[in-house]
Amino acid sequence: MGSGVGRAAVCRYCLLSAACFLLWSKRKRALQGPPPPPPVPADIVAMQKLEDLLRSDWLQTGKIKEFYIALSEIVRAYIEGAFQTPALERTTNELMRDLRRVQELPMQSQVGLKDLLELCDLVKFAKLRPDTAEATLAHKIAVSFVENTRPVRNNA
Repeated sequence: MGSGVGRAAVCRYCLLSAACFLLWSKRKRALQGPPPPPPVPADIVAMQKLEDLLRSDWLQTGKIKEFYIALSEIVRAYIEGAFQTPALERTTNELMRDLRRVQELPMQSQVGLKDLLELCDLVKFAKLRPDTAEATLAHKIAVSFVENTRPVRNNA
């Protein structure tokens, strides 16, 4: 008769432990909140930022240097996100050296990127002052680079 009481006590203990564990895990999930949304793809972020940059008044107010700095940062951030290649803290030459190893980036795109980033460097460091038309063209080149190198997504 003692063994039946012992088994019942063990069963009650197991049920109580399972109930406590379920309550604890439910409370833990509730405290954590919902899972974060998936990250926005790098090309979508870059295109939005490029659009915002073009809509800014920097070209109209003569902030050419700031425009080119922002253009370079947007493209470099896109490269980091899309190709997992450090770009923001690299010189243009270091970045181009690293991008030669990226299979997904065609050589033609790399040449255009190098020209764009070198132009941005000249504006930033050598005090080159391109006019508004040249800045708009540089912007179009950046948009084209993102469009031509963005990954193909399935719409399924």
